[in-house]
Amino acid sequence: MELGEVYGKLQLLTERIHQDSDLTSITNNSFIYPGKVFISQFEVHGIGTTKTEKVKFLKVKNLEIICHALFRAMIEILRNTILSCLIFKIKKKWKFEKSIILLTHYSSVSGDNYDLYFGNLQNVSSQDEVEICAIFHGNIIEYLAQRKKNSKAMILSKCVKLTQIFQIARLNVQRTLILIRKSESKMESDPALGIYLHRAARYQSSRQSYSDLIIVNMFLSKIQNHHLTHFVSLYEGHGHEIELLNRLSQEFPRVQLFAYQHAPVVRAQLSFFLGFGFIKDKVRLLVTGPLIKELVSSNVQTSKDRIIVLGSVKNLEDHRNLRTKDHGRTIRLLLAPEGDPQAVSEMIDQLDNLLFKETPLRITLRLHPNLRSKISYSESSILRNLGVSLSSNSLIQDLEITDICIYRSSAVAIQGLMYGVTPLYLSTFSKRLFDPLDSIVLESGEREILNESNFILSEEKRLSLKRIGNDYFSVLNPEVFLKLLDLDIPRL
Repeated sequence: MELGEVYGKLQLLTERIHQDSDLTSITNNSFIYPGKVFISQFEVHGIGTTKTEKVKFLKVKNLEIICHALFRAMIEILRNTILSCLIFKIKKKWKFEKSIILLTHYSSVSGDNYDLYFGNLQNVSSQDEVEICAIFHGNIIEYLAQRKKNSKAMILSKCVKLTQIFQIARLNVQRTLILIRKSESKMESDPALGIYLHRAARYQSSRQSYSDLIIVNMFLSKIQNHHLTHFVSLYEGHGHEIELLNRLSQEFPRVQLFAYQHAPVVRAQLSFFLGFGFIKDKVRLLVTGPLIKELVSSNVQTSKDRIIVLGSVKNLEDHRNLRTKDHGRTIRLLLAPEGDPQAVSEMIDQLDNLLFKETPLRITLRLHPNLRSKISYSESSILRNLGVSLSSNSLIQDLEITDICIYRSSAVAIQGLMYGVTPLYLSTFSKRLFDPLDSIVLESGEREILNESNFILSEEKRLSLKRIGNDYFSVLNPEVFLKLLDLDIPRL
């Protein structure tokens, strides 16, 4: 089944979910992640051919789901108890001190208070009312090491106090039972929705679901007695983002809430669009550029006034002049996998298809910052044997000397447009489902063979690509940020 068809069916299902107040209170990703798997498996395997067979099948499965929910609750309570003993003994006390909080990822925070997503926004106002809080996504060993080294960073671990984990476990079991009950009640009148809710009930007790709620509860516990006026969260469609924004909307109605789309948006990212439909209307969406604003407006039923172009630090300000291409020299390729070890492995496996005797190539692999120290020895050996070098340059330095960027969903390909770099998405990667440029109908095409006829672009085409890059990632606008957060704009 095509992803567009899957997405269309999920939209219809979520519209019916929104009509039920019991279901709209369940706002984490139990409705989002299973969607594509649910539809494809249901259509392939059928899960029975008549309503009677479906109901009989699901009643047996319901007992399994309830048992799994109770078992998972016990495992999570035990896991949290053990981690609490390790973490809270060394955890340094901290509290929020400022009224405006930007929620980011810990891996993106550097020592000079510059953030890879928010840049220097926390420092642009003279009122000193903004601070950054980071979610730590690593394992317990990494957390302990970073916590000892960094006493200032606001790290939210995936571990809460014992009383809180009992509340989370009870909430997850309750939500599971609601989903099962709703699934049974919908099975006769709306079989598709009934089976979808049944699938969501299974996901509700997953490790990821607990992790989402732990992050939310940890953050909420820190702001109970804090004077919070504005809150900005990174947004990609993850469960903890949706849950946290909705809980803040409900428990702190006077707080101004914003979700910031900081990363490229791809067609396979069902949770980005469907998840935004579950977020309360008072939450406004900040986007990286006008192209994304149009993309969201065409896929989500919401007011355009709710979507605001903030810009992005990914628009590098020193790309004003396109470098002249010397077509008589070696062609420089930049491999830019996203921050997933599997993506690196997949790209390395495809290198043989890029090595053509008739075209002199110089290939460089640029790793995502989160993967700089995680490439395996075997992969390093393969790269050396193929003559591929690992980049140690800045992104600007790499893009200035690159002719072609090989990518899947990395933002580097979009940033490369601003430097006249040709984007090359290999067709082996899931039929462009992960291609952020495919959503805006970029005429780059799928190129499997590199030669002078299809990768050398005219100056006019390169300027066109640059405009697309600038409209996807606009220059970050501090004045928009300050105005939204009711802060004074510094006088120059």
